[in-house]
Amino acid sequence: DKLKAAGVVPAAWGGQPWQQTKVFNMILLSQVGIDGFLKIYADKDKSEASVEGVKKTLEILGKLRGYVDAGAAGRNWNDATAMLITAKAGVQFMGDWAKGEFTVAGKQPGKDYGCMIAPESKGMVYIADSLWFPKTGKAATDKAQKLLAEVVMDPTVQVEFALKKGSVPMRSDVDKSKLDACAQKGLELMSAGAIVPDQAIVLTPQQVGALDDFVDEYWSGGSNDAASAAENFFAIFE
Repeated sequence: DKLKAAGVVPAAWGGQPWQQTKVFNMILLSQVGIDGFLKIYADKDKSEASVEGVKKTLEILGKLRGYVDAGAAGRNWNDATAMLITAKAGVQFMGDWAKGEFTVAGKQPGKDYGCMIAPESKGMVYIADSLWFPKTGKAATDKAQKLLAEVVMDPTVQVEFALKKGSVPMRSDVDKSKLDACAQKGLELMSAGAIVPDQAIVLTPQQVGALDDFVDEYWSGGSNDAASAAENFFAIFE
């Protein structure tokens, strides 16, 4: 509210389904906790606690509509990040890859911007890219694949890549002192097991698409009927 009064957009919103689903999950994790999050997505739990958690999440998500600008619909995530970099918005709900945009712009974490997990949350949602190598039966190809894997997983490369791209090293034995405050926080949460998988890891592609559609329809439709919407949420898993 203070940001609105000062003429600053409170939340730089990327109005695309996948971005909105990530915000939904950040809020959900803060409301039901790590165990509750896993029960809902992994176990498809429909207990009263799970239903109430989803309802509360939708209520909070609905309130955020009042803190975004008129140009939010369809906005790319990096364009939303640019709103923060240029001091046109106060906060963005996004993965740590957004940090790469700040790095390119010459901004430093802890000085020009900060990072944190969702309020009241005890952990973070993680997503990871993976490299797959086909079996070719060719010695030269196998050697090249092994070399690439070794380079990618090299501790120094892991740290340097994380600093430039905006991510958390996959290795736990890297030199943490070289990481910035944001990456260190992420690594701490991972090491403590305070993480839950992104829905794309535990749901079918069809369910992922249905979830994106569900969140987008709720957000764009302007409904405040969280109870009815919660029923539609759980119907995704039937």
